[in-house]
Amino acid sequence: GRVFWEGHGERDSRELERWFATAGNRVPQPLVRVWPDKRAPYERVVQVMAAAQRAHVKGLALASVAQ
Repeated sequence: GRVFWEGHGERDSRELERWFATAGNRVPQPLVRVWPDKRAPYERVVQVMAAAQRAHVKGLALASVAQ
């Protein structure tokens, strides 16, 4: 699944890591909200959450998926 950040789609596999690194270095850190599409593979959602963890993002909110 494709990831979007502030309306921009990721261009390559490392861009998500860069986005989270930027967020993780901000003071104060922003709350990052994840809205997975109901068709998104579970593994992709976990990859996004893991990228946030590696970047030391403290505030991560996972929204429920609409049925």
